[in-house]
Amino acid sequence: MNRLERLHDAHLTVDGYINIAITEIKKNISSLAILFGLFYVVAPFLAIAPFFETFVEFADAISVFSDRSTPVDPEELQVILEPILSLIALPATVAFIVLSITFTWLSLATAVIIERSIRGKPINVFNALGITLLKTPVAIIVGLITSVLFALGFLLISAVLIIPSALLDIPFLIFIAVLAMIAFTVYLNVCLTFTNYAIALRDRSVDAISYSFSLVRGQWRKTFGKLGLLILIGFGISVLVNVASSVIDLVIAPFISIVSPIVSLIALFIAYAWTVIYAIMFLHFDYVRNPVI
Repeated sequence: MNRLERLHDAHLTVDGYINIAITEIKKNISSLAILFGLFYVVAPFLAIAPFFETFVEFADAISVFSDRSTPVDPEELQVILEPILSLIALPATVAFIVLSITFTWLSLATAVIIERSIRGKPINVFNALGITLLKTPVAIIVGLITSVLFALGFLLISAVLIIPSALLDIPFLIFIAVLAMIAFTVYLNVCLTFTNYAIALRDRSVDAISYSFSLVRGQWRKTFGKLGLLILIGFGISVLVNVASSVIDLVIAPFISIVSPIVSLIALFIAYAWTVIYAIMFLHFDYVRNPVI
C-alpha cells in the first residue's frame, strides 16, 4: 500500500502520520531544508536586522536589572524602561508582523510540497513559494476573521455569565465563565485546525473556515485526540532534546563550542517537522471525506 492509499484509510493513526512524515522528509529533504533555513534563519534576520541596535539597547537595559543583587524598585524600573519601551514598540510590532506573514507563507509552501510529493507530482521549492505567495494574504485575512470569532465568543460568554456575576454578586458564575471560555477556545481551535491547509491545497478563501469545520464535523473527539497526542509527543521530544542539550553543554560544550548550536538546530528542525505531520493529517481527513485518485 503506497502513501496515497494509506491516507485514504479511515483507520490511519497518529503513528501512521509520523511514518509518512518521515518518508516525505527524506524524499524532500533539500526543499524542506531551504524552507527551514528561510523559516528560522533568514526571516528572523530580515525582520530584526533593521532594528538591531534598538533591540541590543533594550537587552542591555534589562540586563542591568538582572545583574543586581538587591530587589528592583518597581518605580525605578518604570522610569528607566518607559522611554526604551516606547522606542522598541514600533520595531517589535514590525518584526512580529513580518515574521507572522513569512511563517504563514512558508507553512503554506511546505504543505504544497508534501501533497505534490504524495501524489507523485513533485514540485520545486521555489515554484511552491510562487504558488502560495498570493495565498498568504488570504490566510492572514482568514486568521483575522477567526480572531474575531474568538472575540465574539468571549464577549458572548462575558455577557451571559461574567456581567451577571458582577451585578448579582455570584462569584461561582465567574468560575463557570472561565471553564466556558476554555471549552470554547479548545472547541474552536480544533474545528479551525485545517483552515490554512484548505487555503494552500484546496484554493479556498474565506470558505476555508467552513471547509475545516466540514472535515471535523462528526469526528471532533477523534480530531481532538489526535491533535492532543501529537502535541504531547512534540512536547516530550522537546523535553528530551533540551535535556540532551543541557548535558552536552555541561560535558562537551566547553571543549567543542559548535555542538550546542547544532543541537539547537536539530530541535528547531524537529519542531518544523510537525508542520509536515499536520499537513499529512489534513490530507488524511480530506481524502477520507473527499476521496481522490
